[in-house]
Amino acid sequence: ADIAEFPALAQRKGFVFAAPDGRSLPFALGRSVRSWNAGRCCGPAVTNRVDDVAFITALVNELRGRLPSVGKVAIVGHSNGAMLAWRIACERPATASVYVPVAGAFEGTAGCAKASGTSLLAIHGDADQNHPIKGGTGSRTISGVSYRSMAQSLSTWRTARACPGAGTTKVSGALRTTTWNCTRATSRYTVVADADHPWPGSAPSGTGFQGTPSTAMDATSVAWNLIRTH
Repeated sequence: ADIAEFPALAQRKGFVFAAPDGRSLPFALGRSVRSWNAGRCCGPAVTNRVDDVAFITALVNELRGRLPSVGKVAIVGHSNGAMLAWRIACERPATASVYVPVAGAFEGTAGCAKASGTSLLAIHGDADQNHPIKGGTGSRTISGVSYRSMAQSLSTWRTARACPGAGTTKVSGALRTTTWNCTRATSRYTVVADADHPWPGSAPSGTGFQGTPSTAMDATSVAWNLIRTH
């Protein structure tokens, strides 16, 4: 939430923003970490079989109950959070109308349900060393998971959503975006050239654990533009 600066954007644009956190559970190395159970990843959330799909679904329902004026819902996630966004989009697509996974692939184990009316914007850097765009493990991968490729993830999604053809691709600077017009929805995939794992457009963390954020794209603004128009 902080790296993407969604709280500030919500104040400016007047939408409701919620930032759920993964459950803190003991990790094999003897410390507690927070993670999401996105299917094949990640960490103690998977080991302990935490039902994070049910948790996020319940959270959305709770917000709708407390705030009847809430209309469109979007689920946005980065890294392990992106994997969870993918999983919810496939297993319980009606939870939201727009899904934006950034720097994470579909790691669900139950496949992707056939559905319509759900839009997707997937964003990934082609130099990601934590989660390689072509799948497998990268030089900074710590989950112990050999990730699925983005091509495989998009293929699974497009098949379930009946997205026709190869889509339309446009290149703008470092951004290569392919768009498919699916059944009552849009699926979009943006590859950021030379981008590593951090949220594009975010401030450098100073740790170097995820590399340096790309300045070629403000992923927060791009995500918001899709959310407000779909």
